Amino acid sequence: MNDSHDHAPAGSARVVLAKRKNAGIQVTLLWAQDTNAVAVLVHDDSTDDQFELSVDPGANALDTFEHPYAYAAWRRLSARRPEARGVMDPSPSKHANEGAHPLRPS
Repeated sequence: MNDSHDHAPAGSARVVLAKRKNAGIQVTLLWAQDTNAVAVLVHDDSTDDQFELSVDPGANALDTFEHPYAYAAWRRLSARRPEARGVMDPSPSKHANEGAHPLRPS
């Protein structure tokens, strides 16, 4: 599924704004010049799994960059190999009727 919240448009020229690596996990903050969209790409070198999160306009991009797994869990995004990047888990959240999601960023 190509969800606008979790997959940047293909073919966009993007600029690396920040990059970090720890324990084989690479996290990159990207900005698309043509659309002004910001996204965070996470890649696990040991498994080659990766996922990409778009940052909503007005949201805190650095918070998403610093805590991408929390944002991915909140969106129920599953890490996949590069060819399946951005695939959402369609199952409903078990917290859907419990008010705020415990991993939802503030």
